[in-house]
Amino acid sequence: MKPSQRSLKPHLSRWVQDNLITQDQANSILLKYPTDSRSPATITFLLGLAAVFAGYKLHRRHLVTLGIIVEAIIILSFYVRLAGSMLSTGMLFLSAGTLLLIVIFALHKLQRTILK
Repeated sequence: MKPSQRSLKPHLSRWVQDNLITQDQANSILLKYPTDSRSPATITFLLGLAAVFAGYKLHRRHLVTLGIIVEAIIILSFYVRLAGSMLSTGMLFLSAGTLLLIVIFALHKLQRTILK
């Protein structure tokens, strides 16, 4: 996880004061890092959890389903982003993830047949 601009500012200010880097270099470094630690994905993930909880408490199956779909999309997007960043070992990681998804799908089908 990348540090935020807030955590880097004190260090960069010290480096500028010590004449290790210029203020322009410090500003260009800060632009490469996120401004806040709360990303839209984090907020969406929390809203998905809230939808699952609310759907469970209010006995609304569609809210539970929607929340689980949102959670699955967020987890899958983080998985793909991580696999892409680890390009040298990414294929093994993707293969293992694909196998995991197939097993989960098969278990879900088995659960449905058992519950019927």
